[in-house]
Amino acid sequence: MTSRFAAGSVAVVPLRDGVSGKSRLAAALDPGARRRLVVALARHVVDVLVADERLVGVVVVTADVPFVDAVLSGAAPGLTGSSSSDRQSGLPVRSRTADVIREPDGRPGLNGALDHARERARRLGADRMLVVHADLPLLTGDDVGAVLTADADVVVATDRHATGTNLLSVPLGGHDDGDGFSFRFGPGSRAAHEAEAAARGLTSAVVHRTGSAADLDTIDDWAGLPAALRARLL
Repeated sequence: MTSRFAAGSVAVVPLRDGVSGKSRLAAALDPGARRRLVVALARHVVDVLVADERLVGVVVVTADVPFVDAVLSGAAPGLTGSSSSDRQSGLPVRSRTADVIREPDGRPGLNGALDHARERARRLGADRMLVVHADLPLLTGDDVGAVLTADADVVVATDRHATGTNLLSVPLGGHDDGDGFSFRFGPGSRAAHEAEAAARGLTSAVVHRTGSAADLDTIDDWAGLPAALRARLL
């Protein structure tokens, strides 16, 4: 993606693959439905981000590049035709440009994938990195803007339980990853990210918004969505 600003934020979206995603929804959705859900959610989140002119670029980091390429082109494998799926979801047939990179083999896990994506963010001319999870069905540009404009070095948009991290804005720091902010995704990540900021002498702020808080991991999360939205996502 071509940078329109000398400096700013690059959004990074970690995305797994089309097979293992949303396994905790297995009691409510069969494998095909879960795959369609992963596709619809990822397209929605990426489209919100690429439409935001405050961002220098959007990077999707994944272990399954062919699947993500197909997702963003509107031709995800295993769907019953992209045009039919897109009509059902209400999403555009093709997401606009995002930079897709492969997770490094020797650094497994979400935090390692984000460390890898950090260098790509720097090469796009950014001085900040915005991590955005790909399972936020209510995310809007206003939610992204609330994180981008918060007056703190480190900004956490927490989940509905106020314990997790759904969006995270951090300074990129030096070119040695060891000198940068350490990602602390996992149980209790909100507190862990706030502690990481404090340990590095950085200010932090927490954003609470419906669109950034409503992630989709469990049966209760799925049941809590409006029925019309559930139907569009599948």
